[in-house]
Amino acid sequence: MRVFVLIIALLASLLCPLPALAAPTKVPTYPLVRIDYRGADLVYVLRELATAMHMNLVADRTVQGTVTADLRNVRADRAFRLIATVHNLTWQTMYGNTIVVSGPR
Repeated sequence: MRVFVLIIALLASLLCPLPALAAPTKVPTYPLVRIDYRGADLVYVLRELATAMHMNLVADRTVQGTVTADLRNVRADRAFRLIATVHNLTWQTMYGNTIVVSGPR
């Protein structure tokens, strides 16, 4: 009887494989960018960085100012965060492909 149960268990495990593990989520890799702006419009710079990240950008009307920056070989997402932080902006990603930016905190 014990041998019969072991054979049934072995056959069941062969015929009903374990469910596949979920594929790891792909972490986006952003390109390295070079930024060399003197007195450039803030929204323009953020839009350029969002484009480099293959993202859309929505900025409310309180997002204003100019950017003077010289960055070399910086990932686009890090440059975006750096410039937004320096200007006291808040942002969040929505729907996976859109960055929404609002004015000073």
